[in-house]
Amino acid sequence: MGERGTVAMASVGTVVLKVIVHGRTRTFNLKDALHVASIRINLVSVGMMEERGAEVCSKGGKAIIKLRDKVAAWGTRKSGLYHLDIAPLSHDAAVASL
Repeated sequence: MGERGTVAMASVGTVVLKVIVHGRTRTFNLKDALHVASIRINLVSVGMMEERGAEVCSKGGKAIIKLRDKVAAWGTRKSGLYHLDIAPLSHDAAVASL
């Protein structure tokens, strides 16, 4: 894809993430998410999160996403990108995602 490349979007829908916050698993819905089949990683737009009322803060290699003043998700910076702390997929969810 490269820095200035473009890719075709396949569909729009809701992504349900199970994130870990304070050691507990929470459900986090991302509405109107774009599915791009040719990208093998998942990306979350901070700008879109802010437009939908989220507060995103990062410092010292950690990121926090808050909705209505409550922590909705945590992330840790690895190789320049923040990775959300996601609960492991169950076997059924992993098979369904193929």
